[in-house]
Amino acid sequence: MLRVYACITQEHDFRLVLVAGGICLLAAFTAFSIFEQGRRASVRRWAWVALAGFIAGTGIWATHFVAMLAYRPHLPVGYDLNLTLVSIGAAMLITSGGWWAALSKRTRPALLGGAAVGAGISAMHYLGMAAVKMPGRFAWNPMLVCVSVVLGVGLTAAALAEHRRRPSTLPWRPALLFTLAICGMHFTAMAAASIYPDSRYGVPSEAIDSATLAVGVVVMALVILAIGLLMVLFDRKLAHVAFHDALTGLPNRAVFTEHLGREVARAQEAGEPVAVLCIGLDGFKAVNDLYGHPAGDALLLAAAQRLRSVARGSELVARLGGDEFAIVQCGGSQPDHANRLTQRILAVLAEPFEIAAETVRITGSVGLALYPADAARPEDLIKNADVALYRAKAESRGCARFYEAEMDESLRRRRQLDADLKQAIARRQLCVHYQPLADLESGRIIGFEALARWTHPKLGEVSPATFIPLAEENGTILKLGEFVLREACSEAARWTPPLKLSVNLSPVQFAQGDLAGLVESVVAETGLDPARLDLEVTEGLLIKDAERAIAILERLKALGVKISMDDFGTGYSSLSYFRMFPFDKVKIDQSFIQDMIGNPQARAIIRSVIGLGRGLGMPVVAEGVETHEQLEALRAEGCDQVQGYLISRPGPIGQFEGVVLDRGTAGGGADAVAA
Repeated sequence: MLRVYACITQEHDFRLVLVAGGICLLAAFTAFSIFEQGRRASVRRWAWVALAGFIAGTGIWATHFVAMLAYRPHLPVGYDLNLTLVSIGAAMLITSGGWWAALSKRTRPALLGGAAVGAGISAMHYLGMAAVKMPGRFAWNPMLVCVSVVLGVGLTAAALAEHRRRPSTLPWRPALLFTLAICGMHFTAMAAASIYPDSRYGVPSEAIDSATLAVGVVVMALVILAIGLLMVLFDRKLAHVAFHDALTGLPNRAVFTEHLGREVARAQEAGEPVAVLCIGLDGFKAVNDLYGHPAGDALLLAAAQRLRSVARGSELVARLGGDEFAIVQCGGSQPDHANRLTQRILAVLAEPFEIAAETVRITGSVGLALYPADAARPEDLIKNADVALYRAKAESRGCARFYEAEMDESLRRRRQLDADLKQAIARRQLCVHYQPLADLESGRIIGFEALARWTHPKLGEVSPATFIPLAEENGTILKLGEFVLREACSEAARWTPPLKLSVNLSPVQFAQGDLAGLVESVVAETGLDPARLDLEVTEGLLIKDAERAIAILERLKALGVKISMDDFGTGYSSLSYFRMFPFDKVKIDQSFIQDMIGNPQARAIIRSVIGLGRGLGMPVVAEGVETHEQLEALRAEGCDQVQGYLISRPGPIGQFEGVVLDRGTAGGGADAVAA
């Protein structure tokens, strides 16, 4: 060590030594930054690795020759051009191969790659020393030569191991180790050399002199390093836009998947567990619909910040899309480690959010899957965590569920049901049932509501509460809605007496396709008087896109059909809806009817809605009437119309013939309730 110290302090210009060190550090930082780009890249990885090798080789070469300029042998010195070029070529080729090997997900090849890069440093140095021409000869200390090679190889391997352990967009730690490897190797090797003047040797006339080499080395090194660094920074701004969510700044699905793959490979070698947590925001859609997209974006950003705040150490938080986030957690005692993180997530998401000058409350649901207990492959871990999240949302929002094997079967059945529903109309498995609507004052049936029914060939009757939301999710609701509308209008056109027909519309039908054009063509084709058709919409339609919805409703009303507000009292009911659009009827949601006898608040709401309808000259319908007590209470409150199981269950239209309907005669409707 004393010999190395003396070599640096007594035989070198310390100012140029610092310049060499600075060039080396810049080259190391640039090379590791480029190598990180190559490690992350899914395409053109070889190009990034080649560029890393080029930059590293250039940096090693520049460091060597600047340090050689700092060396004071007290003899004239020149450099052989061919050997100088061979030295830089060797540095580039060997280090490029080492970088490529270091990309391996396995530890041993990665360390061997680091050692190869270190070997490239040594090869460059001793080839560069062979290029030195002077009136003297070198004598080498074998022990220090070996130490120099070991330093170069060992410290370079350590640098790549550090980068593998802590990949970073600012790789200062591995860059410093790499700089120490190059400088340590160089100056130890210089300490191993002793120069003995010898008149048999000299500086050939074609040799490059030190001054020319100095200018060339510095200019070329700085230009190449500047270009490389600019490429890294520019590309990093682009592998940031491409791999990070634009709204929250979190890593996106691509980064998440890649990171999980690396962690699973590492955990496989180390025998450690990995947990994947998929997180969904319960109530996000309602906030987005009620307050608009800017508020929804603000909520996503705030939720992302909270998730960041509960993550610890190397836990990666990513946004997978929509209102779904994910976290990768490595090591620890599982499942306890993941469970503690889950509790922090649920707690922080349950706290109120201040969004758009409003206090908003949501909850979070979490699905968890563990490696290797639940899956061995990264893609299966994500899938299973997502399945667990689906179960958590289905069972009880604001909770967490670990993946269980039977969840896959439940999801498989749902997906099969989804596929079967898409074929149900063509296979004539869907039909329309009708539920009577009674006038409470006269007790007579005044119309029917058309209701879709699905008879599955294997499962039998599938509840509308199951297949209607499914149809809205997969887009089948458009065909289903058209089928029900056409079938019901065709049937109602033959009714005697000409009773009213109610048909429900989905918000999806307003968002996609030409709903008004469809209704116009159906009533024209079936011959149904538009005044007999009552189209029912939910208040959520106006929350989502009021301007578009009102424009379509106005076109429908211009056709002569009636428009009713269905399920009033749920969601975000507002009196402004009746100012925005003149509805013809309002229906009180059945949940209030079911509670009205024992719940004074429910009865007060019913009384208020009935009073509202009376004030606006608009009939009020109570749906879900099942008992005589409910019926009499509604009569006492002044309700206009009722429907429910007490009047009649839904059924095929044939079961009402001769009782309510009399096709081909001029008969009247039958009594439904006691007047």
